[in-house]
Amino acid sequence: YKDNYLHITLSFSKDDIKRLNELNEDDKQELKEELVKEYIRHHTSGYDIDTEVIAYAEEHQAKIKQEYSYKDDVLKERLDHIHIVIMMYNPLNDTKLRTTFAKTTYIDDVLQNYINKKYNFDTPLQNKRERKGINANSKTARTRKELMQELKEIKSHSELIAYFEANNIPYREVKTKNNHYYKVLNRNGKDINLRGRGFEHLQRLTIDKSFKFSENKTQDELKEILENYYQKRFSEIDARRSEQTKQDLKYIYNNSNSKDNKIEASYQQKIFYKYYKEYLKDDLQGYYIDTKKQNEVTFINKVKDIEVIDRGDKVIAKGNNTAEQVKLMLDIAEAKKWKLERLNITGNEIFQKEVRKQIAERLQLRQVLQQEDDINIERPTTSAEQEQYNEQEQEQQQKSEKDISIKELKKSLKASEILQYAINKYNLNLDDYELTEDNKINNKTNRQKPKNVIDFLQKELHITTRESIEICKSLYDKQPLDIKTDNNKELEQMGLKISICKDNNINALNKWEQVEVNSYSELSALMKQYPYSMAEFDGARSGDNVKGYNNVLIYDIDNDKAPKMNLNEAKELLKSHGISAMILPSKSHGVEKFTKSGKSKGIEDRYRIVIPTNREAQFTSLEEYREFQQLTAKALKLDSYLDNQALNDKARFYYKSPVTAEPHIIEAKRVMNIDNLERIAVLKVEKKREEAREEAKRIEEIKANLNQYRANPKSTQTSLNNLTFANVEKIINDIDIKQLIKHYESGKEYKEGNYTMMKSDTAKYSLINSNIAHNFKSDTTYNPLTYLQQKLNTTNLNIIAREAQKVTNDNYIEVNHEAVNIAVSKSLLTATNDKTFESGIKEYFGVDYCRFNRGNIVIADQRIEIENGKEIIEKLQENREKKQKQQAYEKESDYEGMSM
Repeated sequence: YKDNYLHITLSFSKDDIKRLNELNEDDKQELKEELVKEYIRHHTSGYDIDTEVIAYAEEHQAKIKQEYSYKDDVLKERLDHIHIVIMMYNPLNDTKLRTTFAKTTYIDDVLQNYINKKYNFDTPLQNKRERKGINANSKTARTRKELMQELKEIKSHSELIAYFEANNIPYREVKTKNNHYYKVLNRNGKDINLRGRGFEHLQRLTIDKSFKFSENKTQDELKEILENYYQKRFSEIDARRSEQTKQDLKYIYNNSNSKDNKIEASYQQKIFYKYYKEYLKDDLQGYYIDTKKQNEVTFINKVKDIEVIDRGDKVIAKGNNTAEQVKLMLDIAEAKKWKLERLNITGNEIFQKEVRKQIAERLQLRQVLQQEDDINIERPTTSAEQEQYNEQEQEQQQKSEKDISIKELKKSLKASEILQYAINKYNLNLDDYELTEDNKINNKTNRQKPKNVIDFLQKELHITTRESIEICKSLYDKQPLDIKTDNNKELEQMGLKISICKDNNINALNKWEQVEVNSYSELSALMKQYPYSMAEFDGARSGDNVKGYNNVLIYDIDNDKAPKMNLNEAKELLKSHGISAMILPSKSHGVEKFTKSGKSKGIEDRYRIVIPTNREAQFTSLEEYREFQQLTAKALKLDSYLDNQALNDKARFYYKSPVTAEPHIIEAKRVMNIDNLERIAVLKVEKKREEAREEAKRIEEIKANLNQYRANPKSTQTSLNNLTFANVEKIINDIDIKQLIKHYESGKEYKEGNYTMMKSDTAKYSLINSNIAHNFKSDTTYNPLTYLQQKLNTTNLNIIAREAQKVTNDNYIEVNHEAVNIAVSKSLLTATNDKTFESGIKEYFGVDYCRFNRGNIVIADQRIEIENGKEIIEKLQENREKKQKQQAYEKESDYEGMSM
């Protein structure tokens, strides 16, 4: 068929999502499932949903909640949504399914408004995105768009005609055998037909001049319209069924306990389903499936020379038909819910290669299907949509002022990183690929040209441009930074500047000046004579007085803690970078050092590394300076040996080296180029600031709606048959959520501006107050109860209360005194002694132990103080006396006799 599937997207507004999130998880899931079923039943009305309909629904929860659109210069929100797919195929009689709304949108509109009213949604669930045709900017398209805007609020036929006349718009009613609509005449030189996309409501008003739009109808009116339509659909569909199909349906209903009767499956498929609870696309015709052996299923096809055996923990095979053999084995593996990426593959080289190839194909197909999560780009179905889709993909490749360019990614991201990523995620066969000298990846199995990192992801793995770029950015951020050199700068041709202090004060506070040298001999002489710094000061030495930086990097290696790097190792490391540098021993070089407590730090190589740069670094903030220092140290592979405190100090200075210190020169005419490192540092800081702004905005939004995260009165109610209940209000209001995060995630507390934050290996929280925290990584706000539900993966309040007690040493399980009073009262109706009284209470609560004392009663593991113990004893005594009198009376009644 031309269209094999009907695809429906159920979208939710922010307010609707908020309302859904106020429900508990079970109720929310039940509501969503009910919504999905409403839509499937509606679009397949007239058919038997169990035997004639194949449908699938999947919820997409956006990982990235907000996304910046460079084209529109706005921050767009990505909201949760549900995809429904209905197969246009009736498996009962092998015919095409006739779904609703092939020619009209009216019933669709009725359903939409009925759903909104029924579930109290304030915006349409099924949002239609604007599609631009191939001539979207043509004169006719612009004119149609103008008319759409003008006429979108028209609600009746009389209102439409009145609008035409009031605005002197010439029009004509067109009514033919197949069409009925209005035409606006000579609008900007063109006649515009008021039908099709954007004018559906006007066309409806034209066809039925007394028509009333469904949003103005009540829920009951809408329901009646739908039920009448469904009845009509049932009659229409039933009239089209063959006698054989009707007999089949009757047979299925009479044998409804058998699931196999509901699906037109081959005998072999039914056997497969019996063992794996899943139907294969392959009908397995020609296979003999042997299930006689315990814990073993054998698939045999002698014609195809295939024998596959499932032995529970492994699947093995015999035969020469490798490709089909592997396909069946992987079908079995997936039916058994095995992770394809983690399969342990054994066998000859040909077999292993075929397995890796088919796994890669399956994983790539899975990736393509998952890309439907991109709600901003509709998949193209026409040439016009394809052109628009291509334009949107190309926009992702345009360089932004605040981001790394695509050109830089292709040039600087190592192709080996991308290839390793693909091998790990998609199980590609490394033997099929090779790296080229110009940083590209060549597929040896085809004749295509080698591909750069982005093209490889797009064309080999079928990943969208947008996602390919994001993957490359992520890998680029993680890969070690290369040290770049400036070929045009030679040390002898440049003035190397450094700041020195001529103040005798031990803290080198004043008398700082900038000097210029042209050789390492001059530089080392100054470093042995004065304290020095890479910063330039305007007055006394302090962070606030730093007015710039010199074209030099300075690092101090003390080797006071592991890992350690001796002087010769440092020389070899700097040589490997191919940059000019100098190492000068410090005053502690080769000298034993001691801690304040007198413990020896040992005799180690201690020295300074000085690296000239192609220019002076330029920063506008302390954050940019610190980011640059961290990046540069990492790029130089020195970060493990340095003190972070020193890297973070803008006004850092170094004491002079001894006169006897011997400089070690790393010979290289080229100097280090810091352009890229500085640019990345600035970008990272800007990104952190943007994240901080968004986080602050989110925090304020949460603070403005704190009530929704506090106790829900409904959640504190408990059954009168329960002896105890979890005090939800106490859990939510008394537990310090910071204590929970520290316990379950080893979270560390810190300040970020005016906000208190906590960070763990997997989450970043803002502590809104003592009871509420927001996790920015999942965009989820927790109170102590919802946090414990998530961490313990349960909604059972008793389990949560017990676990909370272990963390806080406080009790959150309380006795249900109302239930106890009822149990006591009921038991006292018949009990005559302690034993029968206790039995009545045990029966009421379904417990094995109860013991009554005058001042208390122990039920299960709960000791409950009682004030009416004396009254209970008196009541038991009263019951005994009544029973004794009744027994005496009954005994007398047993005698025959006469009386007056």
